[in-house]
Amino acid sequence: MLTATFIHAPGVGPITEQALWAQGVTSWEDYLERAEALNLAPRHKDALRGTVEDSVAALEEGRADYFARNLPTREHWRAVSHFPKIGYLDIETNGGVSADSITVIGLYDGDETHFYVKGENLAQFAYEAQDYDGFVTFFGTGFDLPFLKRRFPVLESVFADRFHVDLCPLLKRLGHTGGLKRIESALRIARTPETDGLGGM
Repeated sequence: MLTATFIHAPGVGPITEQALWAQGVTSWEDYLERAEALNLAPRHKDALRGTVEDSVAALEEGRADYFARNLPTREHWRAVSHFPKIGYLDIETNGGVSADSITVIGLYDGDETHFYVKGENLAQFAYEAQDYDGFVTFFGTGFDLPFLKRRFPVLESVFADRFHVDLCPLLKRLGHTGGLKRIESALRIARTPETDGLGGM
């Protein structure tokens, strides 16, 4: 999906992007080959050529930071499948709102789950998070990431250079509302017997 994306070029929005797709331009390569013949405003052609050339180079170099900083946040999902190390992230707190309220951080890397526990190895997360290209959360924009950045200020710049796909607003755009458990049930995603009905408390 990433190489069919043009929405990160200056001044290019969904309408211009869809106009490109309608003209058969469904990849960066298509654009570079056919730019001059396309029915687009000259300012869009100029912006797109620079962005597409930069995007091709950034993808070849594995630079997740380029796309994290240039793609609109709500469109970060477009890039995730092109990068190898994505962390599925969730935190728990003691109910407080201070920087010290985090009790557990869970991080699944696609193969195994890593746990960071208060009083044991919580600070290790701030170092290991830097090895990831991006993160997936559910309502992480409003909860997980703000807590983590308060607890570990170094993560402010780390998260700025990584993708963040927040499934809560993304699923809402697809018509799914409610909390995670309700959405899981609607999508028939079953939890293990040990975790079925388990809440934060």
